[in-house]
Amino acid sequence: MNKKMFKNIIKHTNLVLKHKWIVFKLSIKLGIPFRGLMHDWSKFTKEEFLESVKYYDGSRSPIGICKKAEGYSRAWLHHKGRNKHHQEYWYDYDAPDQTPIIPYKYAVESICDSLSASIVYNGRDWTNDKQLEYWNKVKDTSKRMLNPKIKEFYTVVYTQIKELGIKEVITNKNLKSLYNDIVLEKEKLNTKSYNKLVRDKIPEIILKNGEKPKTRILSEEEYIKELNIKLREEMEEYFESGEMEELADVFEVIKGILKYKDISILEFEKVIKEKADKRGTFQKKIYLEYVE
Repeated sequence: MNKKMFKNIIKHTNLVLKHKWIVFKLSIKLGIPFRGLMHDWSKFTKEEFLESVKYYDGSRSPIGICKKAEGYSRAWLHHKGRNKHHQEYWYDYDAPDQTPIIPYKYAVESICDSLSASIVYNGRDWTNDKQLEYWNKVKDTSKRMLNPKIKEFYTVVYTQIKELGIKEVITNKNLKSLYNDIVLEKEKLNTKSYNKLVRDKIPEIILKNGEKPKTRILSEEEYIKELNIKLREEMEEYFESGEMEELADVFEVIKGILKYKDISILEFEKVIKEKADKRGTFQKKIYLEYVE
């Protein structure tokens, strides 16, 4: 055994154990400690370990490197058939349902696996948005043979992590609720669906009325989209009623858009004044009919 191979054995072993440790800690939070304990032990089998040591890099999976070098990976063929947290385990091209729903414990183990791999390989450069950034690049590629509901579940979880962090998102209560809502589509009878941006105190008001609101925090991209939808909604309500209260709602949404764009009210008022000085206001009630 040469010196490089020996070093690779030590480094790869340490990397796998670090990965397993992070998965185990996350799995405890999700109420699946046994899945965390048993996670990825097949990586120490001869079929997987020797290839991974040979193609060890430290910054990315040796399986990917092997695939590029040899066209396929024996380690991966062995691994995906023995680990139910991988989507490939559940894919059957010859079945009526090619991508069945992955059971909860394996679906969330997959989330733990992905987060751990991202943390380990990114090291000190890891931030809350890393996994969502990676997921958005690969989720719609041809190799992602995944049930659409599971795909949406993963997307929502990684989006929440970007906004709130792992500590707040990776809990059994939160992920079980998301899985039930998105994957199993469990909804209580007489549930009223709104699916829209609301004022910050609305959930509190709903609770005081004896009802239970189901909410989530929007991503930045979703937030500005919903603000624009809300602006149109509030303007239409003003057109119908003509009441000052509806104008107040319009202005509140405008304030939200300005804050999103990092524009202060003073800056906004300055633009309004500059436009008024240059082109006038609407106070003289001038109605332009035509120009010759």
